[in-house]
Amino acid sequence: MFAFLRSFLQTLRGRLVTAFLVAVLLPLLGTALYGNWVTSKIIQERALENAHADTLRRASQIRDFLQGVEADVHYLASLDDLRKLFYADQTQNTRDFLLYRQNLAREFFIFTSTHPSYYQVRYINARGQEVVRVDSDGRDARIVPWDELQNKADRYYFTETMALEAGRLYVSPLDLNREHGRIETPYKPVIRYAVPVDYLGERRGIVIINVYGDAFLDFLQGSSAHQRMMLVDSSGYYLYHPDESRRWGGPRDLDSGYRLDKDYSPQVAQQVLNGKPGVVSTRDEALAFAPVLVSANPQPRSWTVIRAESRRALFAPIADFRRTAGIILAVAIFFAGVMVLGIARHFTRPIETLQSAVRAFAETARYAPLPVTRNDEIGLLTGEFNRMARLLQTHISQLERLNEAGKRMMATLERAPAQQAVLQAVRSILPCTWAALTICVTDELCRPTAQCGEGPPPDAEARLQLHARARQEGRGFAHLPSGWTLYCAHLPISDENAWYLEAAGTHPDLRQPVMQNLFAALTTQASIALENVLLYERLSQHKKRLSQLLNALIRAQEDERKMVAYDLHDGLIQDLVGVRLCLSNFVVWREQSPELAGEALERGRQQLTCAIREARRLLQGLRPTLLDDLGLLTALRELARETTELGGWELTLSLPDPETMPPLEEAIDMTAFRIVQEAFANILKHAKASTVRLEVRVDDSLRLIIEDDGLGFEADSPVARSRHAIGLNSMRERASLVGGRCDIESAPGKGTRVSVRLPFSLQEE
Repeated sequence: MFAFLRSFLQTLRGRLVTAFLVAVLLPLLGTALYGNWVTSKIIQERALENAHADTLRRASQIRDFLQGVEADVHYLASLDDLRKLFYADQTQNTRDFLLYRQNLAREFFIFTSTHPSYYQVRYINARGQEVVRVDSDGRDARIVPWDELQNKADRYYFTETMALEAGRLYVSPLDLNREHGRIETPYKPVIRYAVPVDYLGERRGIVIINVYGDAFLDFLQGSSAHQRMMLVDSSGYYLYHPDESRRWGGPRDLDSGYRLDKDYSPQVAQQVLNGKPGVVSTRDEALAFAPVLVSANPQPRSWTVIRAESRRALFAPIADFRRTAGIILAVAIFFAGVMVLGIARHFTRPIETLQSAVRAFAETARYAPLPVTRNDEIGLLTGEFNRMARLLQTHISQLERLNEAGKRMMATLERAPAQQAVLQAVRSILPCTWAALTICVTDELCRPTAQCGEGPPPDAEARLQLHARARQEGRGFAHLPSGWTLYCAHLPISDENAWYLEAAGTHPDLRQPVMQNLFAALTTQASIALENVLLYERLSQHKKRLSQLLNALIRAQEDERKMVAYDLHDGLIQDLVGVRLCLSNFVVWREQSPELAGEALERGRQQLTCAIREARRLLQGLRPTLLDDLGLLTALRELARETTELGGWELTLSLPDPETMPPLEEAIDMTAFRIVQEAFANILKHAKASTVRLEVRVDDSLRLIIEDDGLGFEADSPVARSRHAIGLNSMRERASLVGGRCDIESAPGKGTRVSVRLPFSLQEE
């Protein structure tokens, strides 16, 4: 089976069938799969959007209900009879007080009768005593007699509401109602809304509404085997769940521990409880969630409505769509395959006949024209094949010469031999009498860098015009009345000047288009060969420069190591030797002369302090920690301060705003710091300056300027530029290694100016 398929694919018919399948069926299959993917994605997004919209709708219903409770409690707190009751109480008018209390109770009764979801409406005075209270069982409301009213001064909702500012709203947690300290059964979820009431700037108590939680939890009804509605608090405990055993698991209620992160992963629970609506998917379910802001003050409190639905049930329409689309696609592919086999057989039969004739021609040692037996495209193809075979031998010979010429041009990387190889290749391929490589600095200033032949054509003006045409179009050809034919090509070589390859002659074959094509191919190879020569020359220069920089860097590193060794020997080692001597004296005098032993120990401690300070100074010089911790500007400011204290000069410091500093690579930071450090060290050692200026500027690059009014020196003298001037060469080489530049200007008695320009980042060449 596989052998038959392989042999079929090697035939023209098999390839045509394959091409048709690739050209038609693959785009069809790709379009179908893409449409399937897009449609499936749209169906999936619609399913998730519907689930999210349903969750938002239920959350909105709960939020609207709670906002209604908020409006109701504010309405009750603003009743006119309540204000009159305050006035009667303040004026101690008992008859009016009882009258207005009765009126307020009647208004509370009417209000509660029209709001069956409120099971208790109360006014509690500032002492915590219930003044008016109306109870409701959801059907009937009743005014609680005055002798049954209780004092609620110790209840949390009274104390927390009394502590609020005027006009603020208190919302209690949604929890199970308790009677006499025990959770009431059957369970009765309750939430309380309360506001403080003031009269003439004095707190007079609170108005509070107790709300049945079932009134808005019923909005979450409608769960099924594949879909579950849930409500959780900000800690993830279930306030509503289809499984009643999982409800009210918080520590304020049943304390069963059931909450969201126990049923799902902590990551899913964290995403659901982030306070924003959204959709999150697990392996088996899709969770749409929306927050419900219960209260914003004094402490924000929110719940989250969750709709959990089986992914299989949610995305069932996608599976149905894919199944139907797959069947349609399979039927389409089958009929397309049958059709393409018939079309391929119709078109490939005459082509197979031509194929047999061409194979027979390829097996013979000599060329024999193929007979043309048809007047259609196949016949035209046979005639063109005959013409192609005749020209093939000629073109092969020319290409072989062109290939040999290219090898000769690529064989050397020296400029003069490469140029001569290019000219010899032109003379060997084209029937020309003169060839030249010309370099033009400007349009009028041109000089031949290499040429061969009898001499240039007599018309110099025509050559200049051809140069201009070649510069615009790449190549140019001109046939002069004198019989000369001029060829000119602009070589795209990355050089400052313009390079032209010219050829001229009087042979009539130079006017043929094939010669122009050969010249075009030849100029491409010549451009590559000469470009390689120039690149090799630049590479040699770069290697030489890199070797010089490497030697300079090694010398600078060795000099720095030598300076560190000197500092260790002259500073730290001497201090440590002094410490050892003092400790030795302490051991000797410890019993003979305690007073001298104490003095020796104190001197040793002082010497050890100096050693520690010297070690820190050396470490700071090797690797400035301020540069790593606080950045370049802070490190330069601290370096300038410390050096100024040592030198005793007057410092002018000009640094840019840190916010305007672009980010610098670590190598640029360190280079800038080391150059400024070296410049300050030179001023400290040699300049004897009274004023020093450090300026840092940022424009298209990082610029550093260090000036002093010290003794100065001859900046251009051989001594200043010799390798013995370690500090000056170190600054120049550091800047050069990162692609920057360091210029030093000085004169005896006129101070020194160091100007540094550094890039913001290293760039590879």
